[in-house]
Amino acid sequence: RDTVCHATARHCDNAKGFLKATAKMIYSYQYCPGECCCNCRDRHDCAGACAAAKELNKQDKADEAAEKAKEQKRAAKNEEKRKAANRTEAQRLLRAVEAAGLEDDAVVSLGYVHQVRDLRKWAAGEFGKTNIWSDNMLRPYGFDSLCTAAKKLCCSTDFILGITDELTPAAAPCEGQTCIAAWMPGGTTPAHSCSVVTEFDLDGKNKVKRLAYFDADRGEFLFKEKGDPVGMDPIRWIALPD
Repeated sequence: RDTVCHATARHCDNAKGFLKATAKMIYSYQYCPGECCCNCRDRHDCAGACAAAKELNKQDKADEAAEKAKEQKRAAKNEEKRKAANRTEAQRLLRAVEAAGLEDDAVVSLGYVHQVRDLRKWAAGEFGKTNIWSDNMLRPYGFDSLCTAAKKLCCSTDFILGITDELTPAAAPCEGQTCIAAWMPGGTTPAHSCSVVTEFDLDGKNKVKRLAYFDADRGEFLFKEKGDPVGMDPIRWIALPD
């Protein structure tokens, strides 16, 4: 046949290749159309492809390798961004962990990470072999896990969701509203002067509860109103209604 090569623009002399391609066809229904190998969709696997088509095959492989390298570079860059986002979030959540006094083996339902020691590793940028597929893997999966995490960390749900950076933002009381007392973590203080039930850690093993008073003007916990300062911060406290 008077076939013209699309790569060289010269007459094709690959008649033997056409016969070889037909004799060694890959599938029973396949046959060689006897046209330019360079335009054939099967040239990558054809036993009778011409030299020009084989050169095109080499170039295709080189282009595929270059594109794969670019894709791997983009994927690595995106993973670093996701790791940086999760590291920042872990560092922020560690504030609540420290305030709640949780040990390394404590379990906290925070997305992918479940133990405090894992949260500390993430905060240090140590992710191990974990697949970091998202930039917010430390967000709870649903309402139940959100509430459980807030109770475990003694902080607000807004803090866990990243809405606020305050562990326990003070809420403005409504007139006539009944206040519900709740344990608050150490490192925080009541928004106003009031009587409080406090719990102190004396030596790392023994804990004691006692009634005290918080003086907002002095910013100190006192043994009683207008009394002497306790001299140490409680590990948690409950504000008593007036």
